[in-house]
Amino acid sequence: MKKIYIALSLMLITLTAFNQTIVEKTIKVNNQKEVVLDFDFADEIKINGWDKNEIYVKVSVNINDNEDNGAFKLEAKESSSFVSFISDIENLKKLSKNRITVKTTEDGKRTTTYSDGWHIDMDIYFEVFLPKNMSINLGTISGDVIINEAYAALDIETISGFIDLTIDKSSKASVKTSTISGGVYTDHDIEINRKAKNGKYHMVIGSSPDFDMNGGGRSINLETISGDIYIRK
Repeated sequence: MKKIYIALSLMLITLTAFNQTIVEKTIKVNNQKEVVLDFDFADEIKINGWDKNEIYVKVSVNINDNEDNGAFKLEAKESSSFVSFISDIENLKKLSKNRITVKTTEDGKRTTTYSDGWHIDMDIYFEVFLPKNMSINLGTISGDVIINEAYAALDIETISGFIDLTIDKSSKASVKTSTISGGVYTDHDIEINRKAKNGKYHMVIGSSPDFDMNGGGRSINLETISGDIYIRK
């Protein structure tokens, strides 16, 4: 019986993976120095640096159990100074579904509850590859942001997500952070520019420390309202 359950589970996982819609866009980089990423609705946004002279964006989309994946749009634009990628979900309010809750009681009876209201199920995952020497300006409402390599300037803003940045310990950077209900954590050896009255600094909820790495350098601005900020080696 266990083998049957395992087989069924694997089938469900496979079907879910195939049902997701994959959206991809690639833009060649000429002399542009900045990429603007406007991804309002997201579960996760991963950013990776590479040596190719192009920007590649891949999005995995599942809206309302794959019924409304076609509403997701990804637009790419370019100017002489920057490249931008903007995501959108068309007719957002029309995609709302009644929330259905199925409960099983101890005696095995099943009850179904319908709840009116604005409710959309979305699973949207972004992955971005771009040249390491480009600056990044990213804004999102709900996405967690993971940046695996940081070389140029960064301006990252999210409302309800966390920010996780990996940066080499030899980098020269001037870092500004801001979080209201989260904390800021790092394993780098740094000197905080803002100190407590007793001369020591402690990472606390709502802290927004600014600091320089190796004397300061390129600008890194990380902002979130309800998430944590991680700065790793």
